[in-house]
Amino acid sequence: MKKIKLFFMALLSLLLPSCTPAPTQENNSVHDNIDNDKNVSLENENQQAARLSNLVKFPASSENSSMPNPNAISSNSGELMSGDGISSDAENTTNDNLESNESSYSQSMELLSTFSTKVYTKTSDRQKNLSIVCEKLSGSILAPNEEFSYNATCGPYNKENGFGKATIFVGKQEKQEYGGGVCQLSSTLYNAVKDLNVKIVERHKHSKKVYYVPDGQDATVSYGSLDFKFKNLNDYTLYFEATSNAESVTVNVYKSN
Repeated sequence: MKKIKLFFMALLSLLLPSCTPAPTQENNSVHDNIDNDKNVSLENENQQAARLSNLVKFPASSENSSMPNPNAISSNSGELMSGDGISSDAENTTNDNLESNESSYSQSMELLSTFSTKVYTKTSDRQKNLSIVCEKLSGSILAPNEEFSYNATCGPYNKENGFGKATIFVGKQEKQEYGGGVCQLSSTLYNAVKDLNVKIVERHKHSKKVYYVPDGQDATVSYGSLDFKFKNLNDYTLYFEATSNAESVTVNVYKSN
């Protein structure tokens, strides 16, 4: 009897379904969706990473590339903040080039006349005044039949234009005024041009003797009242070069090509 009972129990175990349910189609679908979402997410992340890589990628050398180097931009921005974006080295280079070009230009022309006067009074303001007017005169040109005005070229001789106070003559008296000393250049210029086929339109002598030119060969100026003017009667242009130092003032006049 016991054997029969065991037989029926074994048979029932074969006929009845297992207690562990098989995965349903719905469960499979959920797992598939999760896997697909992970794949899509990974794909999107890979695409974004690739795009970011292209955006931030710079060539190893900037010599053959038109793309800016971010480090270079950063360093240049500091320079641009200082003083209008121009460094002192750039300014010095420009000034050197201008002086070199002016010198080369004068060397290519024919020197017509040169005249120098000796500096006797050597105060710093007078030296500065002479330097200013020499710089203003140097490089000036005068075409045929044109008239030159010393005051229009070099003045006004005031504090705003950088001039200092030095000795001037007011009648027979000496006085300290802005622009003192500029008459030495106008007198030097007069002696440099007087024999170059020019017409002296206006010239005034000092009220007292000056020692840097022969007696009667000076040309005093006072902005707004006394001027030194002359007209170029030649058929070519005149070019002027003026320099000064602690010892002398010199004017060179060239025939411009």
